[in-house]
Amino acid sequence: MNVNYISQKRYATKIPSKFAPRIRSDLEQQNWLEVIKFLHDSLVNNVMVDETFVCNLNKMILRGFQNLESESGKYRNRSVVLLKGGRVIYRPVPAENVIRLMADLFKLINTLCSDLIEKIGLVYMKFIEIHPFVEGNGRVVRALSIYLLLRGGFQQQTNSTLESFFDQYIFEYYSTLNQGYMQGNPGPWLSFFRKAVQDTMVSPQIEPKI
Repeated sequence: MNVNYISQKRYATKIPSKFAPRIRSDLEQQNWLEVIKFLHDSLVNNVMVDETFVCNLNKMILRGFQNLESESGKYRNRSVVLLKGGRVIYRPVPAENVIRLMADLFKLINTLCSDLIEKIGLVYMKFIEIHPFVEGNGRVVRALSIYLLLRGGFQQQTNSTLESFFDQYIFEYYSTLNQGYMQGNPGPWLSFFRKAVQDTMVSPQIEPKI
């Protein structure tokens, strides 16, 4: 876990100085398999995306990491900063704004839209911008994106996943995403996200509106 304790009230999450595919621990991989099962079970039961849903994802993702479990499964109640090379590059919203901004995000998720991929790409970017959890935000929003795509009629390709695509093109992932939520230029990220979906998912025959 790339988390440094700055003080009792602030955490820092490191962004790699040099972009390279992550090597995930056995525990991370085990937790991810549990997340995928949860997504498919939720799809069968038509589970609504809300605070409980994303908090459950975060709890599963951080399960077994003893220094983080006390913070898992709930929105952060303290400040966080993102570091790159020891330098603060982004300060997410204050903790007291998280609940309101996430409620707005859930409204966006449940708004009808003619371009589902673009909507999910925007949800992804806004989720990272809010940074609602102390740790695990990236994995939560990747799981959320997969769920929304599956719910919209997309199907996972056999030998390719959204996660593996982001790992393969890790430089483009970070650079376009950072342009979107740090610099207010979402275009490159939305194009990159669309390419990721097109390369890893099978589109429904009729374009969904969810």
